[in-house]
Amino acid sequence: VTLPDTIKHLTDLTNLNIGYNKLSSIPQGIGGCTALTEADLQHNRLTTLPPGIGSLNNLIKFNLINNALNKLPASIGSLESLTQLSLRDNQLSILPASMNMLVNVQVVSLSSNRLYELPPLIEDLTMLKVLTISDNNLSTLPAKIGNFRSLTQLAVSNNQLSEIPATIGNLPAIQQLWLDHNALESLPPSIGRCVTLEELNLDHNNLRSLPTSICQLTALRELWLHDNELESLPPLMGNLKQLRTMTLSHNQLSTLPEGYSGMGGCVELAELWLKGNPLKRLPTELANLSKLKVLLLP
Repeated sequence: VTLPDTIKHLTDLTNLNIGYNKLSSIPQGIGGCTALTEADLQHNRLTTLPPGIGSLNNLIKFNLINNALNKLPASIGSLESLTQLSLRDNQLSILPASMNMLVNVQVVSLSSNRLYELPPLIEDLTMLKVLTISDNNLSTLPAKIGNFRSLTQLAVSNNQLSEIPATIGNLPAIQQLWLDHNALESLPPSIGRCVTLEELNLDHNNLRSLPTSICQLTALRELWLHDNELESLPPLMGNLKQLRTMTLSHNQLSTLPEGYSGMGGCVELAELWLKGNPLKRLPTELANLSKLKVLLLP
């Protein structure tokens, strides 16, 4: 299947769905479809996009998942109405600086590409709510990531991060933060300011300890920490009274925080993984966790 350049004459076309068609190119004439609000081009063989896409001023949703894109035209920054941009499973190693002009975008999916860095001025995307950049080659996150005041979900799993900027604590709306499968050795104390956080995934890192401020995350429901190097937990873990799932398997824990200020205070806990730790004893208060359904022991 190929698209003719005469598609430019479809000036009233609002929805274009040409996914799963083995397309290797899109004609420049696509820019004539100025009424388009949704374009679904997923699962094709596209390596580039024509500059003409920048004329699609009414485009709201643009789905390019699972192609072979290795670059984006600078004109993508002209999509002033865009709210959702899906670029997962491509071959992008760099993004155009013009992406900072997508001032209305709310959801950006960039997972499973070859990115080494995020574009400069990406913090200008102040409407951004969901950013997924897992499965790339990122070694750092820009300090200005803390400018995403509307961000509710940030997924940076399976990269090469060795640290997180302290500005992570400036995300007042964050609910889901996925940092698993990286090389983190510590967390900034500022993470305790992410008081809206409900899910925090830190599996498969090199963490030896947690900042005491993590006990300020009182909205936390899921805390994933298995396959790290943790030797101890902060003494006030009992502050996490909404916590339902906590995975601690395959760490270096010999004890757990005792008393009702410790593990005994996690009264909503339903799942606790402790397998693969050199635990010498368990806090007696665990017996009072009446909602506990899954307990994995060494």
